[in-house]
Amino acid sequence: MHRAARPRVPGTHRAAPAILAAMALLLPRAAWAHAGRGATPGDVWHHWSGNPVEILLVFLPAIWYAVGVRALWRRAGAGHGVSTGQTLAFGAGILTLAVALLTPLDAMAEALFSVHMIQHLLLILVA
Repeated sequence: MHRAARPRVPGTHRAAPAILAAMALLLPRAAWAHAGRGATPGDVWHHWSGNPVEILLVFLPAIWYAVGVRALWRRAGAGHGVSTGQTLAFGAGILTLAVALLTPLDAMAEALFSVHMIQHLLLILVA
């Protein structure tokens, strides 16, 4: 049997490895999540966020929500307007934000790319 020959484009068979090698030189040697020195395993538990701005930005919406739900439930009755399940889901979301941004998980995210990605998943999928 005779196989049909594929048409060849002149010079392409030698150019592909050179292009791949050039692209490999452009790839980063390490993936850095953020600049700065991250926490080491020995001191990670000492890296709780004490920044009042961060704490306020996480918990201020929760306080506003609680005040609003309390006022709504006083007028309409508990569970009306906003269900108990919705309130619990909001609280779980705020708790997830606090875990992702205020605990030592945030400090480890600066040192380990895998933890940084876990932090992203908590913020995107859970919270």
